[in-house]
Amino acid sequence: KNVYGAGVVIIDGDKVIHEISKSGTDKELASMRNVAGELLGAQLAMQWLLENNHSEAKLHFDYKGIEEWALGGWKANKIGTQNYKAFYQSISNKLAIEFVKVKAHSGNKYNDIADELAGRAAFGKPAPKATNKALDLDEPKTRTENTTLVSLKELIDFLTTSPSTIDKGIT
Repeated sequence: KNVYGAGVVIIDGDKVIHEISKSGTDKELASMRNVAGELLGAQLAMQWLLENNHSEAKLHFDYKGIEEWALGGWKANKIGTQNYKAFYQSISNKLAIEFVKVKAHSGNKYNDIADELAGRAAFGKPAPKATNKALDLDEPKTRTENTTLVSLKELIDFLTTSPSTIDKGIT
């Protein structure tokens, strides 16, 4: 059974105010392995921002495709990436996103929490500790995860210094 998971951690300062953990089993998306979870996590974060009346955000992510497919830097060849790009284009007039790449599996507290959420979503328990090495994807399940962090404190801090942009983090 192919399963992918996504985890989103929403914080205000150092306080976690919301978490999202969701899995998917779509065979076409699961064939994209970890990319499926990355795309799902980014979409979940953006949906949460919109549902909570945010119009601008800084999105921290650990997979470069999150930015590249959204902004057209990479060609979206597969259905999953095409749908992600279409989703982003459909909300980009309501939610201005500044994309920020962060290093994956580098000991970031909230990135680690999001990894655990993704693991729980995909496997019913936290994912095994990952490293920057390639994952063994020849397991019975396709192991995928996404890590997302939304920092409301950064949003508030940034708004007080620059009213033209809201700052949120997603990792």
